[in-house]
Amino acid sequence: MSQRMIDRLFASKNLAEDAVYTPLDGEGCPVRVIRKRPAADDPMLSVGVRMSAAQQEAAARFDVRVSEVARPRRGDRIIQNGRSWPVIGTPVLDDLGLVWTVDVGVPVDA
Repeated sequence: MSQRMIDRLFASKNLAEDAVYTPLDGEGCPVRVIRKRPAADDPMLSVGVRMSAAQQEAAARFDVRVSEVARPRRGDRIIQNGRSWPVIGTPVLDDLGLVWTVDVGVPVDA
């Protein structure tokens, strides 16, 4: 998949949404994100992160483009639809180096 195809996916009104990515030590910047829920058997919900059943229900993942967020890290925040999602895991870069998958914890009102 090419950068052009990734950009088309993130431009889609059906797949992606507007958000603000805020680094732990910096200013927020507008980004497009694709929100995903982890599967029930996903290690995110069972290893290294202690969450109640309700928190697990609220847990999410976001895909963000490398062209918009060069180095996401634990402690950063994704603000979307009036909610602030803390980055809780180590972001994973896709095989092509174009998209980060970021695990986030329980959102709070922004």
